[in-house]
Amino acid sequence: MIRSILDMQPNMKPSHKHLLERISNYNNVPRKKMKFMNFIMSSSGGRANRKEVEEVWDIIETYKNNQKGNGANPSIQKNSDTVKETKDEENAKRKLLEPDVDIPAKKKKLNVETVEDTAFEKFSFQEKILSTLNAKGSISLKKLQKKVLNAYLKYTGENTVTPKMIKKFNKKLKKVRIIEVTDEEVKLMENIES
Repeated sequence: MIRSILDMQPNMKPSHKHLLERISNYNNVPRKKMKFMNFIMSSSGGRANRKEVEEVWDIIETYKNNQKGNGANPSIQKNSDTVKETKDEENAKRKLLEPDVDIPAKKKKLNVETVEDTAFEKFSFQEKILSTLNAKGSISLKKLQKKVLNAYLKYTGENTVTPKMIKKFNKKLKKVRIIEVTDEEVKLMENIES
């Protein structure tokens, strides 16, 4: 196929021609765009220009589309049969993967419902800190901060931790009287005086 592209388009850019000649030396060229791009970039040792690789991909795609529309010759039909077989295999794989794709969507809906149910409840840093320490016993300050702030992110629906959140966590941590912070380690006090 690559040879026929080179023969049909003699007025091609030299860089495209060189890239297509190099591609024709490989017998395992990927048929998906991103895999093709990564394959060419890695096989050229990173010397290929990404824009030119995309342009070559477009040339190959237009050639394939033209062949489909014009009715291909027998040698190309053999290749298209193998392509159809691989597409059938890919479709079978997609069908196997589709239930996995639908499950996260359902989970998102469930999370939205639980957020709506808990919207009237206020997030308690102190409760989350104490529950984490009860489960772990003692934990490093960074791990505790990460666990509590991740729970807070889930509660608020935000994506990233801001310095304001970290400041709020530190403020709430200082207010909890029954914990002890020593050398970046947080643990529950053994003797709790009421």
